[in-house]
Amino acid sequence: MNNNYLFLFILILFFSCNENDDLKNDPITNNFETKNVIILVVDGPRMHETWFDSNRINIPNRVNLLREGVLISNFKNNGTTLTMSGHSSILNGTYEHLLNDGSQSPENPSMLQLWLKQSNEPNNKAWIITSKVKLKTIANCVNTSWKDQFLPSTDCGNPTTGTTDRTDIQTVESFKNILNNYQPKLVMINLKEVDAAGHNNDWNGYINGIKNTDAQIKEIWNFIQSSNNYKNKTALIVTNDHGRHDDNNGGFQHHGDQCGGCTSIEFFALGPDFKKNVTISTGNYEQKDIAKTIGLIMGFEMPFSDGKIIKEIFSKNIME
Repeated sequence: MNNNYLFLFILILFFSCNENDDLKNDPITNNFETKNVIILVVDGPRMHETWFDSNRINIPNRVNLLREGVLISNFKNNGTTLTMSGHSSILNGTYEHLLNDGSQSPENPSMLQLWLKQSNEPNNKAWIITSKVKLKTIANCVNTSWKDQFLPSTDCGNPTTGTTDRTDIQTVESFKNILNNYQPKLVMINLKEVDAAGHNNDWNGYINGIKNTDAQIKEIWNFIQSSNNYKNKTALIVTNDHGRHDDNNGGFQHHGDQCGGCTSIEFFALGPDFKKNVTISTGNYEQKDIAKTIGLIMGFEMPFSDGKIIKEIFSKNIME
């Protein structure tokens, strides 16, 4: 009798292990073609001058690239619509109000720290590359279990001074050099020209900044597709940290409240696992959902995130 029970126990254990193995090998969660993710944050345009413009005259390159990608037309930042907080929520998957001068790190670790720990990759495989120098502080956090641990590499602002911003042209060139030299797998880029011109109340500079950034997005995508390390296995996610005030709430010069101009932001994605030539207007997706979605693609957990997976962008069904 005891032997029969032992045999039954072993049989149940065997099938249980097989079921677990099936889950581990589920192609939905483990067989993404995407092996690298690049998040490009265009700092502070209004959707009124990009995708919401009926003619979309300022973003011709993205309009053409949409044939290869997916757009969420009602994507939101439902947190603090400022630079530090917006970038933090993209990387951390939760809304947190940070001082906007760059003096404060987020509470919990970013997706970069979590991925570095869980993947056992060296820190030169994860990067924050930014035009704004102050964004360097979001590479770290204040959580005592994670502070100063598994930090990504950073290249923020002018490397000569270490205290000032640099041009977006310099940032894009630095990004290319880093990809050539280190072959990183997880990268966030910040381009600041649009936001800087807006704060200067320079309408022409603001519009030119949107056009210039649009050209740089194409340049970056072409660079990715020209590289044997990245072609056909890299996702490029274009988004914003925040928008800008709509005309009924102060106009394009500033941002920071919950008006539609500030909260409406871009989510445009290209990559081997995403839908093509598709615009999505359902799902109530928002900024803090980006981190958990990338965690799914790259195979790491985001335990500190309260976002959700952006299911509808994928070309095959997924399970959360």
